[in-house]
Amino acid sequence: MKTFRGDIVFKVEPQVRLSKVIKVVGEKLQKERKHFRMMYEGSRVDDEDTIESLDAYDGDIFEVHEEQCG
Repeated sequence: MKTFRGDIVFKVEPQVRLSKVIKVVGEKLQKERKHFRMMYEGSRVDDEDTIESLDAYDGDIFEVHEEQCG
């Protein structure tokens, strides 16, 4: 894992569940899972998704957004 200008860069094996990445992102942001969401190509990433299941490629960007309350 590397950080560049607020970006967090991960190397993830294609078959690894993204729940592991989401957990590390939460720790890095110091936020519980319910307070943010991870998006890929406009769709929400589920805990069971993998790089392979999303057909993602090296260098693709996953966005993290804070959940808004109210």
